[in-house]
Amino acid sequence: MNPSFTFDSFIVGSSNQFAYTTALSVAEKPGRQYNPLFIYGGVGLGKTHLLQAIGNHRCTFGDRIIYTTLEQFMIKFISHVRSGTMERFHKHFRECDLLLIDDIQFLSRKEQTQDEFFHTFNELHSAGKQIVMTSDRPPKKIAGLEERLRTRFEWGLMADIQPPELETKIAIIQKKCELDGIDLDTDIINYIATHMGDNIREIEGTIIRLNAMST
Repeated sequence: MNPSFTFDSFIVGSSNQFAYTTALSVAEKPGRQYNPLFIYGGVGLGKTHLLQAIGNHRCTFGDRIIYTTLEQFMIKFISHVRSGTMERFHKHFRECDLLLIDDIQFLSRKEQTQDEFFHTFNELHSAGKQIVMTSDRPPKKIAGLEERLRTRFEWGLMADIQPPELETKIAIIQKKCELDGIDLDTDIINYIATHMGDNIREIEGTIIRLNAMST
């Protein structure tokens, strides 16, 4: 996980307040209130940041944490099926304290992977272990997702992240500049926030390029 993805470095605004609050609650008391936690929203809005912030917070408690993308989960699954080592796969994914899955929407129409994830989900949930997933859309809009999985994803809590409003974008840019030691004029910060889109990754990339060109 990226150590810079923490709750302290996440800029909170009205567009992401609910997702931030629920993610923090899960990090403080995993497996209790919101299990699973399903965070969804558009590209570059901070889903991965919150997901890894939960993991980074729990690292201080000595929890056994697995962070993976759905693609990585699928690749490992196929590899263990081919090598006949599914027992190792099950031991790896079903004996953790916290499972963090990024981009769960790629389960779409992957029947074998869906079946395996269904059983992994059940094992962890029954044992009171925390599951957190991110997606670019809510479960009901993931095409080709089995009904038994969709209902399980909706068991706990679903939290969406909306595109940031202008004030939040300005705060994000200011925080990025502060963390990276970049000095940008207020007018430039306001211009970037006003004229660029809502993808925070693209905004951060622009700040880095501006700093490189200035240097």
